Formats: sequence, structure tokens, C-alpha cells
Amino acid sequence: MITASSSSSCAPTVHPSSSTGKPLGHRETLAYKSGAVSSCHVETRSKLRKIQVTDDTLLTPLGPLKEFVKRVTSLNFGENGPCPICMNNLNEESGFEDDSTPSPSSTSSCDVCKLRKCGHMLHRSCLITYSKNSTDAKGCLRCPTCKVIHGVKRGDMPSTGTMTVSKKRYSLPGHPRCGTIEIVYSFQPGVQNGVHYRANGFPRTCYLPDSTKGQKVLQLLRVAWERRLTFTIGTSVTTGATNTIVWNEIHHKTESTSNHSGHGYPDENYLDNVLAELAAQGVTEREEGGGGGEGESSDDDL
Repeated sequence: MITASSSSSCAPTVHPSSSTGKPLGHRETLAYKSGAVSSCHVETRSKLRKIQVTDDTLLTPLGPLKEFVKRVTSLNFGENGPCPICMNNLNEESGFEDDSTPSPSSTSSCDVCKLRKCGHMLHRSCLITYSKNSTDAKGCLRCPTCKVIHGVKRGDMPSTGTMTVSKKRYSLPGHPRCGTIEIVYSFQPGVQNGVHYRANGFPRTCYLPDSTKGQKVLQLLRVAWERRLTFTIGTSVTTGATNTIVWNEIHHKTESTSNHSGHGYPDENYLDNVLAELAAQGVTEREEGGGGGEGESSDDDL
């Protein structure tokens, strides 16, 4: 057990223990959780006093992610569900905390945070552990319950590519009343973070119907491009080539005349599906960028 002297600074010291494992003399406990002091309890035989610390200090281990959460000081009726990380009830200790570690709350054993964007709650210590082990990009936080992205997710797509947009008169199968949006992605081989990457299969041409929903998808694809989310460097599932530029979970239609391979039209669900894939990357309507960004151009051919 980590123990502390009774000084106001609460500096941790280790006292000898008896054969039962308990400290000799008076008992003083300093609560540490995930490397940050959440509160300091100093207990003697005659009194118990508590030194409160600020919410900002309690959330310090989250770094810049702390702006996406707030501490919950009390739970309303019906809110005491399971934490999505440790599955203990929210009014119980986190599964990532030692049972002897007191909670910073003076009225309850719960130490809970709420995500500001979606409102889902989880233990503070569980959130800290989850954020440290997350595979998402730095600077964003994905809710473990609903998968909503808090913050702006940015990828590792090479920054040397180009995205060119043009409009054509012909219609795509299944969209007879509108023209076609043509998107061309181009990359050259290069080096990123000391790794030589390939650019196999470029340029790649993709197609959208020039309808209201198709134009909406185009604007979000532009945002995804600016955030370097459209492609990543990995292993091609088609060729098995490593360290090559591959699609990054945002599906595109690369055929304009048929759908025999599943990569063309007609496909009545495609636009809704790609909107859901973009939302999973944190790209939604309210986060649209202001037009084309670096490496992106457009050319109307009407």
C-alpha cells in the first residue's frame, strides 16, 4: 500500500507494515489513479479530512482529449448502467482501480465522465486506460458505446497526392435523371516516416451521380481528403503488396457502366452506405470543409 505522511503536501512515503500487511500506527492513504492524484485522504484514529482537487487536474492524464469530456458529480435515476469498458455499474469502482483507492467524490464511490458530444458515460479511470490503448489518431476520441468521433480525426495518407473532380453529361445506371461526378485520385511512390511506399494502381477514377445526395457525398469526400482519411499505407488485399497506398474504409465506386464486380452501379444503397462510412471517420454534414483544399481541384465539363 502507498501511504502518505500527514503533511499538507500529501507527499507519498512508505511506512513499515505489520504481519497483516496494514501500516503500523495511524493510517494515511494517498489515492493515485492512472498517474494523477485524484484526491488525498488523510485518516488518523481521531479524524478524517479530504483535500479536493480540480476537475482539470483529474482529467490531466487525457491530455488534449480532456476537452471532450466532463466529470459527473452525481448520477440521476436511470443512469446507473454498466461502464462500457469494465462493465461494472457506474456507481461502483472502475475495474481498472485498486479496491483500496478512494474515489475523489465525497458523496459516492462513482468517478464518472460524460462525453460532451454524445452524452455517453464511463468511469474516469476506464476512459484514461481506453484512450491510451486506442488505435484512433491522436487528437480525437471515439465513444466506445456509439463510436461517435469527438474532435477531428486525421489520417496518415501521403500528402503528395491529388484529387481532381469533373462533371460529365452521361448518367450512371440507376440514376437516369442526372449527370455524373468523376473523381480522379493520383499518387506517386515516395517516402513517409522513413518508409518507402508504393503507389500501385493509380490514377484511380471513381464515380458519383450528380444528384443532390451525390453532391453531398462529394463535399464530405473532399473533407475526408483534406484530413488524409481517404487512403492509408498498408497491405493490398488484392495483390498482397506491402507498404502500398490502399483504400481506408471509405468505399468508392470505380466502375461506371455495370456492377458485376460490386464496384459499380446500379447500387441503390451506396450513397447511404458511404455517408455512414464517412460518419464513422468523424466526417459529417456539420463538419463540411469550405470547398477544395490543397491537392484538390475541380473542372466542370457540361
